[in-house]
Amino acid sequence: MEKREADGRHEQRADTAGIRRARDREAREAALLRSEGRCENPWCLLPELPYRTAAGGSLLEVDHIDDHARGGRDHPSAMIALCPNCHANKTRGAGRAALRERLRPVAREPDAAQDSDAARATGAMPPRSKAVLEQCAALLASLDDADRNRALASLTDRFG
Repeated sequence: MEKREADGRHEQRADTAGIRRARDREAREAALLRSEGRCENPWCLLPELPYRTAAGGSLLEVDHIDDHARGGRDHPSAMIALCPNCHANKTRGAGRAALRERLRPVAREPDAAQDSDAARATGAMPPRSKAVLEQCAALLASLDDADRNRALASLTDRFG
């Protein structure tokens, strides 16, 4: 990735309705590999749901910590794999600036995304509300038995 960046390939442009910076597919794939199929936001309430398509592909969305269109690096250490809900919060949520800063070290540290205990220990985990728990229950009800059991085991381990 550093060689690609040094060669200026991170500055390539792609023709679209407008001009935008080309994205490096290998950097995206590296971020997905690092995530091991889990949302990398340590504050995600359901990071281990089966975020996959019917064909088995990933539903995780790889996002740049700093907007790529505004000069953010196209490098795995500056990208993060998020579930659709966390991606929407990071991109359009009221607390997006704070979330972006909390996610920055996660992208740099491959093991940090899986360490929710550290986030809880520092008091960084958000409080659970009744509405969030109701959304979780509805989502769990939509899963097949095997996926529901995995998600419930993960929630029990995490919030037990």
